[in-house]
Amino acid sequence: MSANNKVRKIVENAFESKIKEITNRLSKTNDPLLYLSEAVESAYKSGNFPLGELLRCGNEIISERLLKNAESPNNFEEKPNLEMVFADLLIGANYWAVRDKVFYSYANHDSITWKKSGDEIRIELHDDSIFRQLVSERQTFRLNSISSKKKKHSFSNAIDLLKNTKPFDFSNQKVVDAAESIQSEIEWKFSYFFSYVPEDSSIKIRGYLYSEFISVYKVLMFYALYERHYSTANSISSVITYTEYEISNAIQQQTPEISIVKIKKILEDISLSSRSTFIFLRKESKYYLSAFSFTLIDIISNFLRLHAKFEPDHFSSNIAHIIGDGLVLKIKKSFEQHKNYRVLCDVKLSKFDEKLPDIDVLAISYEPSLGFHLFIGEVKNNLPAVWAKDYLKASSKNGFITKAISQINVINEFLGTSQGERYLLDLIKKTFKNLDLKKYFPHGFCVIKDKLIITSQSVGMFFPENNIPIIDGDTLCHIIDESDGDTNYIQFHINEFDKIVDECMEKCTEEMSLGGYNLQFDSVKIDKFFGLAQHTYISDGTFERLELDSLESGYTMAGSLLHKGDEKFYINHFPGEYKLIEISSY
Repeated sequence: MSANNKVRKIVENAFESKIKEITNRLSKTNDPLLYLSEAVESAYKSGNFPLGELLRCGNEIISERLLKNAESPNNFEEKPNLEMVFADLLIGANYWAVRDKVFYSYANHDSITWKKSGDEIRIELHDDSIFRQLVSERQTFRLNSISSKKKKHSFSNAIDLLKNTKPFDFSNQKVVDAAESIQSEIEWKFSYFFSYVPEDSSIKIRGYLYSEFISVYKVLMFYALYERHYSTANSISSVITYTEYEISNAIQQQTPEISIVKIKKILEDISLSSRSTFIFLRKESKYYLSAFSFTLIDIISNFLRLHAKFEPDHFSSNIAHIIGDGLVLKIKKSFEQHKNYRVLCDVKLSKFDEKLPDIDVLAISYEPSLGFHLFIGEVKNNLPAVWAKDYLKASSKNGFITKAISQINVINEFLGTSQGERYLLDLIKKTFKNLDLKKYFPHGFCVIKDKLIITSQSVGMFFPENNIPIIDGDTLCHIIDESDGDTNYIQFHINEFDKIVDECMEKCTEEMSLGGYNLQFDSVKIDKFFGLAQHTYISDGTFERLELDSLESGYTMAGSLLHKGDEKFYINHFPGEYKLIEISSY
């Protein structure tokens, strides 16, 4: 399809004209930003999370433009029409969705078709990996939300505790208990934010220390969670207005070691990173905090993106490597909670060939009776994408997923050579040096390899034909957590991940009137959420039983490969690539 597609241009111009019309109308009413924020918050508080997410995206589009046009305090008396505000937000949300499709189609003309017949326009999406990415992110958000593994972050129902209490009345034990619960909730939330830079880091960013940013952000998060729970408990507004003086001084009381000047600067930067959930009206020196929306946004990743935009060299030299190492260490820790796993990081292959890339993560599991399984992981911990331009950084000629696929294939090709196989054998012997290989594997053992690309967010968007598993780090860690060390469980969920996500989504068509046209465009809804069953393998003794049974019987699954003529002993399928290592090799 031509880069100068006329139908696409009609849609682009019609949306731009409509958004301009909305912002011009709202800018002549009293406090439109407040009304927009209230509409978004009401959706979340009603329990309609999908609607809240839609309206929040619409608010981000409209509020950003209103703020750019706000050259002086708003003195209009007319209030926005509430019904029109909801309609405006939905148009903004549709603009967000279609704008992304515009950028995707510029990058790949075949991924989307734009059809016009009379006053009917239809936008059709042909790359299922795009919808799969959007649904996967919601699934991961839910897995993070319901995770049972963060037991140290257990917290009470603050909504029940705050019902019928006075605001911040710490003479009331219920309020004290709620505050303690909220502090635990903050730690739990931060464990899933993009927080790979240590919270106590003394790296200087945008005129203050990273640790100072975290301190201010945590206090503001406390206020937001408190107001969110309090407003829900007592059926009041969750959009809170603060003067700059009030909020900065309130935070300084909690962080006296940070100057008021720095706190004001940090609050401005949090506002810029908040995606219109913490709006700063500079002319009026006040903030609007959308308490519910704010607590759902990962400010840290947006803040780091803000810094990377304005100081790219500082970000690359001082922060990028910390972020990259952070996900590697997270994956290592997750695997090594299980006693059958050992994980090597940053494995250098340059001694064999200077052009060979390092292995970011090499997770080796001892499999009784069979041998050893290896996950060869390439890790790309890029800042999470927010919209199309960010997502497209994965798929260009130098995109990080493009690069990851190339690197993992080069590594795998080397490890398939006799030199690579010998190196893997040496690593296994060194890593499991206390395991008597001749005792447990008298007939030889298998080495099974699986390639894996691990990211901060991507699950293979724009790579529908790729056959190497691509999965985000959070989801992978949830899978490993629930596996109880069973590699078959981990393999299944990784290899079937695309299918699992696809079964959770339902494609649909959105329809709206725009610029005299009836516009229809492909969309997706979450039909259901998937869960991860808590598996047992090591904890119920299966691992030890397999080992003991093999020793007592003398039978090994690896040894059965030596009896290919006897179907009773021959195992004809192992997931992944496998190699039989004969006893003479060790």
